Amino acid sequence: MPLEFYDYCVEKNIQEQLKFPFLNDLLYFEWLELEVHTMEDIAYPEFISEGDWFNNKIAVNPEFKLIKLTYPVHTTAPTELAGKEGTYFLFIYREKESGNVQFMDLSMLYTYIIEQIAGGELLKDVLVEANNLFQLNNISLLKEHAQNFIKDLEQRKFILGFLK
Repeated sequence: MPLEFYDYCVEKNIQEQLKFPFLNDLLYFEWLELEVHTMEDIAYPEFISEGDWFNNKIAVNPEFKLIKLTYPVHTTAPTELAGKEGTYFLFIYREKESGNVQFMDLSMLYTYIIEQIAGGELLKDVLVEANNLFQLNNISLLKEHAQNFIKDLEQRKFILGFLK
């Protein structure tokens, strides 16, 4: 039902009629929370705990979505969204043990890193590509920040370990 409501609002351009330019993002965000919570279980990959973050393929929780929003509806109250139009990235995933849905606001860089490692790329290769793509010109700093990010995702139980 929430997806049908979202589709109806988009089709009828309700956000324009109500003068709430963030409405579509808000409805989509609310629908995603429900969708991720109730999605069919996806088999987790076989993984091991020990490995090298940069040289081994990283195993991730497959029950996630990455979306791009125009308004930060996942971090900001609707009454405070005026004038906040931009590019925002939302990472949403379901915890395996609890089934709880978790959200994270991400930068474009971290969104890119998650997309690539979830696609089976080695982190060392992703960082070389990201360094060039985002014109960072500081691979050692990028490695340090990426490793901290990966460890945070591991603590949040999104990163499982290393693919067998």
